[in-house]
Amino acid sequence: MSDVKIRLQEIVGSNISKFARMIGENRQTIDNYLLGRMPRGAFLKKLAEKFNININWLLTGKGPKELSAAVVREKKALYNTPAINIITSQEYKKLLKYQSPVEDCIPIPIISEPIVASNPLSVKEKDIEGFVFVNQAWLKRGHTYLCFRVQYNCMHPVICEGFIVAIDLNENEPLKLKRQIVATRFEDGISLKYLILTEKDYVLLPHNTAEHKPIVIPRTAPNPIIGKVCWWWGNQK
Repeated sequence: MSDVKIRLQEIVGSNISKFARMIGENRQTIDNYLLGRMPRGAFLKKLAEKFNININWLLTGKGPKELSAAVVREKKALYNTPAINIITSQEYKKLLKYQSPVEDCIPIPIISEPIVASNPLSVKEKDIEGFVFVNQAWLKRGHTYLCFRVQYNCMHPVICEGFIVAIDLNENEPLKLKRQIVATRFEDGISLKYLILTEKDYVLLPHNTAEHKPIVIPRTAPNPIIGKVCWWWGNQK
């Protein structure tokens, strides 16, 4: 592990705080890794994505330090979910007070499900549980994103209870979202379903059909879609 620590120090350089901001981790985490703690998989993935670091080199010393452009493109094609850093609202306030925001990342608020489902949407500071920092390269310019914690298992095992889900509020046109996972208003809350369009109805299909039934909404009714589900994060149980 001592060799890993030495190679990681070579990547980090002399300004640990700057490196922590660039990669979206807190300073203490980087310090722990430099003291010998084995880096987490999510951190290694960030190194590969943001700095083109060859993780095999970092862990074993074998191969080149940096990946070739062709290999980087190939690896990025495998990633369909951005690496993130999640912090509480209090931590975010401290970040703004004592440091500059995480470089190249945009904070997306995590708010309660009933607030996300409200129409019109009105988010107050007290409604924000925390923030998910996502690299701006993953976000569409001019679009608004929100996150919330899933409270049910209708999309299990794809999206499970406790997962954090990010939705794009600008992507809510049914004709453009066929067969995709969408967030819809349902019984004062949110329902995540696959969207199927028939001639007369919006059919919202759960992944877990054993315990949850499809929802059928006439296409003459107001559009129930809040937004497209972009990404989700969590550990499957």
